[in-house]
Amino acid sequence: MSELPSGWTRTTAAELFERVTSGSRGWAKYYANTGAAFIRVGNLDHDTIKLDLADVQRVEPPAGAEGERTRLMHNDLLVSITAELGMVGLVPRDLGEAYINQHIALARPRAGCDPRFLAWYFASEADGKRQLLAASRGGTKAGLGLDDIRDAEVLVAPFPEQQRIANKLDAILARVDACRNRLDRVGPLLQRFRQSVLARAVSGGVGDQQYDISEWTPCAIGQLGVVVTGNTPARVRASDPNGRIPLFKPTDLSQGDAVCQSDERLTDEGVSGARLLPTGAVLVTCIGATIGKTGLAAVPCATNQQINAVVCDESRVDPRYLYLWFSSPIGQQAVIGNASATTLPIINKSKFASLQVLLPPLAVQRDIAGRVSMLLEQAGRLQRRLDGAAATIHRLAPATLAKAFRGELVPQDPNDEPAAEMLARLDASAPPKTTARRGRSTA
Repeated sequence: MSELPSGWTRTTAAELFERVTSGSRGWAKYYANTGAAFIRVGNLDHDTIKLDLADVQRVEPPAGAEGERTRLMHNDLLVSITAELGMVGLVPRDLGEAYINQHIALARPRAGCDPRFLAWYFASEADGKRQLLAASRGGTKAGLGLDDIRDAEVLVAPFPEQQRIANKLDAILARVDACRNRLDRVGPLLQRFRQSVLARAVSGGVGDQQYDISEWTPCAIGQLGVVVTGNTPARVRASDPNGRIPLFKPTDLSQGDAVCQSDERLTDEGVSGARLLPTGAVLVTCIGATIGKTGLAAVPCATNQQINAVVCDESRVDPRYLYLWFSSPIGQQAVIGNASATTLPIINKSKFASLQVLLPPLAVQRDIAGRVSMLLEQAGRLQRRLDGAAATIHRLAPATLAKAFRGELVPQDPNDEPAAEMLARLDASAPPKTTARRGRSTA
């Protein structure tokens, strides 16, 4: 930003922090169940300056152990400098004795600067955080040096305005956090609702409708159609614009959705070597960490060898019902519980075909599939609204922070002492330093 709000100035972080250092190595030998808090990267997060203290490691360092240099004080800024870079935390008053490990930098603000203002500035994706991420270095493991923090440009407001901005950010972003926490609780509720609907549907009821399960008969999956294990034709080309047939993989499957899109399609040559499946084939992952993922083919398709498919005999079973059964907790347990415990869980074709499903009469299957479809569509609409709200909430914090450091969040007061004058006054009253201070420019 070329022009600063009235009374603001530019400087470097080195001018605003009396100390910038990082934590020490080798503290694992001091781990204990009680003692001082040992703050690690997992205690920091994005879009907040509040430390997450739900899970805190404790240490009992012996007397004289190196660590006083990194003993935390109220209002110290903490910045993650390895792994997930640029997360910022502000040490609360009631933390007690605490230290940091080598993956975190400590920046101690000088008197005359509101620590919350500085912490929010470095948490802002458009401001301090952007600079830190741009400065990160390293090949396989990116990292920040302490000079990257010291050299970061900081836009400084007059001290009273810093306090107004920090107070406003604390209030707004606390509400954003509360909204995010409420939304985070809704997603699992929707998932439990879906699973409850599916479990009840394949056990005898949907909503207020109860079915007579005495009319239901146990059948093996292999009796309900043809079981096909997919393959990968040698002439498959990924993302072929001329490909006619999608090749589905486990990553294309997701419980609750029909599948029709894939990032791989078969060329004409690939089609000749594939095991083609019709619309309505029921797809189930049969190997690996994603075992049990399901899909209902909405278009003619093929699959790779990690997926078993059932091409249903529709005179006996409605594909939509069989798909619901595989997606339900009962079907999932049947697939996963019968997998062989090898390096990767796997259920082979014959064992898959022998799985037992309690099958209602065909008319009841169709009724159940229709009723469940309506309930899951309602859940899907709620999920889409939830996802939209979550996306809006996710944008609020960065947008609010960017607005704050453009000087647009709170009113400015012409009677406030300009930031440049405040910093000059603090410099004049500070004890002399043994190293030369870098210059400060104003705007």
